Amino acid sequence: MSRRKSAFGSSYVEWARFMGQAGSLYMESAAVIQMRTLAMMTGGAAATREAEKMVTEKIAANIEAATRLPLTATMTPAAAASAALLPYRKRVRANRKRLSRG
Repeated sequence: MSRRKSAFGSSYVEWARFMGQAGSLYMESAAVIQMRTLAMMTGGAAATREAEKMVTEKIAANIEAATRLPLTATMTPAAAASAALLPYRKRVRANRKRLSRG
């Protein structure tokens, strides 16, 4: 039995999986933003290091996402969208864990 395809070329299950991943990224990003904001409000060397880390991570995630782009040509649209989120999801999850330790 084949899965029913949406109008966008992927199955509804694939899109639902992508939406779950995007929602998780959204929630974890909000937590990281809150923790980083509180940490940076204190100022000092630790706040400066955190700001520098934040910027370099964003650049690295963008480069990783750009290098993955050609690989998505053979994927379904939903799988390509999930692949595009992966570099960001990895970093956000690692930051949430690191910052929540205190």
